Amino acid sequence: MSQKIMLPLAVLAIVFFVHSTFAGVVEGPIYNPANGHAYYLLNSASWTISESEAENLGGTLTTINDAAENTWVFDTFAPTAESKGYDLWIGYYDPDTNDGTGAQHAADFIWIDGETPSYTNWSAGEPNGDPELNDEADYAAMTAFSHDSLTPGEWNDKSNTSSTTGSMGVVEVVPEPLSLKIACTMALIGLATRPRLKSARNVEWPQ
Repeated sequence: MSQKIMLPLAVLAIVFFVHSTFAGVVEGPIYNPANGHAYYLLNSASWTISESEAENLGGTLTTINDAAENTWVFDTFAPTAESKGYDLWIGYYDPDTNDGTGAQHAADFIWIDGETPSYTNWSAGEPNGDPELNDEADYAAMTAFSHDSLTPGEWNDKSNTSSTTGSMGVVEVVPEPLSLKIACTMALIGLATRPRLKSARNVEWPQ
C-alpha cells in the first residue's frame, strides 16, 4: 500500500478514535437558578464515556434531587436531544451488573456523585433490565421524546452502548464556594509575597 493511501487511513483512524472516546460539549455552561450549578449537554456517547467527559469538565453526570430539577433538566436539554433522536443520560446507574431484572436491579441503582436523594422518576415498569444484553440495562436515561411507550421526562434503564435510541449526557458541575476560592487566592498571594528567611550561613553573629 502506498504512503499516499496510508496517510488518509491513519487520519481516519485518529478521527474515529477521538470520536469514540470523547463525547464533546454541545451546549453549556447553562446555570440553574435554583441551585447555581452549571450544566452541559454532551454529544451522544456511551454512559461511561459521557461520565468520563463529565469528570474532565469538573463534575459528573447530573444528579436529579427533586421534581423541580427534573423539570428544569428536561425543559433545558430535551429539545436539543429530541431534534437529534436521543435521550439524556443522568448519573444514576446499577454497579452490580447481571444481578437480575426485578426488584433487586431497581434497588441497586446509585448516583455517581455519592448523593442519596430519595427522588426517582422511572417510567411505569422501569427499571426492568434486559436479559438479552450482556451488561443488562444498568444506566438511567431521561426520556427526551415519546418512543417505545416511554413518557418524556421520565426515566428508563438502558445498556451502556444501547443500539436503539442513543443518549446525550447531561453534566452537572457544582461551583466551589466563593469563600473557599477567596481563601485559596489569598493564601497563594501570601506565599508569593512573604519575605524569604535568610540562611543561617549568612547571619552575622555578635562577637
